[in-house]
Amino acid sequence: MKRSVYEDGVNVPFLVAGPEIAPGTTAALGHAVDLSATLAALAGTTPSPAASDSVSLHAVFEDASARVRDHVICDVERIETNPSNEIRETCVVLESADGLVKGRFFDDVLRMTSPRTYYELESDPAEAAPLAPRDPRFEDEIRTVRELWRAYVDRP
Repeated sequence: MKRSVYEDGVNVPFLVAGPEIAPGTTAALGHAVDLSATLAALAGTTPSPAASDSVSLHAVFEDASARVRDHVICDVERIETNPSNEIRETCVVLESADGLVKGRFFDDVLRMTSPRTYYELESDPAEAAPLAPRDPRFEDEIRTVRELWRAYVDRP
């Protein structure tokens, strides 16, 4: 069970080997949900409609510079000792021309959101120096991360 959406909990290695897979490493974004579409692509079939969030990583296996996602979303729901104090922690990582920008969001069960934090992961992978929410260098990326998060938590 995932306990945190800090980088050391979500940025983990994914190893793949096979005859159609180029050796090397990639910085392409991927998610555990992508396994369904990826395995289906490697088998020459299509994934189940239940795997609608899944994106095949097969293109990245053939070309390490390929990109199949511009963002990933991870979240953790934790229930404290009091069930009415449920906390949801969500992160959105966006790949932009300037690198990776991450937003971390905390919600309690009453939808009273605490302050959001944003990071530029290329220079701050430990998430030690949050960006200002209106940092002009990352204003567009922060707005996009916020919109992606809102769409995710408001989905049916």
